[in-house]
Amino acid sequence: MAKEVVLQPLAYSLSEFTLDTAYTTRELAKSSADLSVQVATNFKINIPFLSASMQAVTGPELAAELARCGGLGVVYCSQPVMSQAEMVRRVKAMPTNAESYSYPFKTLLDQQGRLVVGAAINTKDYAERVPALVNAGADILFVDSSHGNTDYQKETIGFVKDNYPNLPVVGGNIINASAVDNLVGWGASGVKVGMGIGSICITTDVKATGKGQASAVMECVAARDKLIANYIPVIADGGIGTAREMCIALALGADAIMLGKYFARFEEAPGNKISRDDFLRMFPAANGKLDPSIEYLKEYWGEGSLRARIHQEAQYRYGQNEFAEGVDGYTEYAGLLKDNLGKTLAKIIKSMHDAGANSISELHDKAIVRLASARAMGEAGAHDLISYRKVALS
Repeated sequence: MAKEVVLQPLAYSLSEFTLDTAYTTRELAKSSADLSVQVATNFKINIPFLSASMQAVTGPELAAELARCGGLGVVYCSQPVMSQAEMVRRVKAMPTNAESYSYPFKTLLDQQGRLVVGAAINTKDYAERVPALVNAGADILFVDSSHGNTDYQKETIGFVKDNYPNLPVVGGNIINASAVDNLVGWGASGVKVGMGIGSICITTDVKATGKGQASAVMECVAARDKLIANYIPVIADGGIGTAREMCIALALGADAIMLGKYFARFEEAPGNKISRDDFLRMFPAANGKLDPSIEYLKEYWGEGSLRARIHQEAQYRYGQNEFAEGVDGYTEYAGLLKDNLGKTLAKIIKSMHDAGANSISELHDKAIVRLASARAMGEAGAHDLISYRKVALS
């Protein structure tokens, strides 16, 4: 028999929770919330958004634009070392529009006034990749692994801390308390939480490992809160598509959120954009099934998909070559990053104010998060009417 069979509590997704309201003063309702957070010990960003280190998500254009908006782009490592380093250099060389009225949150800059950028590393070629990324100007590193509680992760984090002690390195991905203790003990200055719950991830389907993201975040945050040394930020990565899910992840204790499909939809993401007509010519079976309001789509694929593995480095993330742990597909094109991000942040700020909080840390302290029944969740959206107008969820 298994060492332990957990029947209760069940593992929960973020979409199964709601946020209670609290007393909201007039001053709070009119204020501009502080959305700055730590994503690693002594490393802050101005909004709690990171773009996933995926081929279909974070190239130099999206990383630069997200930094201008106050967030952090993490350039993917499933490519040759020198091409990733060149992407980092391109972000560092791009102009900054810090004074532009079109960027309401403070642009994320390094001490030299250049855009801040993160970079992913794997657990195989780190001895070559890390120095190249440091020389290119990477400000923070993220170990990109589907299962972060391993000897390989220990060795990778140890290499970074031994050779670049002042460079923040975030470990992951993990889903339980013991993994938090291990990563922090190995020197990680932040942890990334999530397994098997991304929209293009099939890890749980094919090999049974994973956990509902709400449960994973709660367990890892509780373990982090028991630590008595430096504050270790928790980043929720995966299973987060809507502003509502973002709010719940943050309320449950995540310091920031890492998003894949959310950013893959935007103009600045690397995936090809195709028209509705071209899509239907390619996939005639979708005729009559595609939402009539969709005019353009963008390609989106997982790092564990067969498509991602055209680069040998992509296989390092999963440590096996025999089967895929991700799929590829399309998502609705959404336009420019800054236009969409502003709307999403406005929803998050309003939710925080409804909960009586004016900062992410205050949300952690004041939030009352409630598990909802399936019936209650069904009533949470539009129902019992004939609707002809599409409502944006994110």
